[in-house]
Amino acid sequence: MSSTVTKTKSRAGDAARSAIQLIERDRNAIYGDAHVDFTRVVELFRVTTGMHLTVEQALTFMICVKLSRERNAHCTDNLVDLIGYASLLEYVHQRIATIDTP
Repeated sequence: MSSTVTKTKSRAGDAARSAIQLIERDRNAIYGDAHVDFTRVVELFRVTTGMHLTVEQALTFMICVKLSRERNAHCTDNLVDLIGYASLLEYVHQRIATIDTP
């Protein structure tokens, strides 16, 4: 494997590891459970705009924000956040499925 490919894979892995650390450690310590936090976010959004979003829609919106920013100009933070929001979306889907399962 070439040195360039190895470095690229390493950087991609670094972004993924950073995202996992942020959502598993730092994020929970600062903001609490993602589902609870984004439930507050959608309620604030509803009060502010009158529009109703689900937690899943709010996370999808944040993914779109990061994709738009990345389209404008590359920034590793966009990609780390993108991985993080996608992971949180999966967490919320799993949590909802667990709650809905008798």
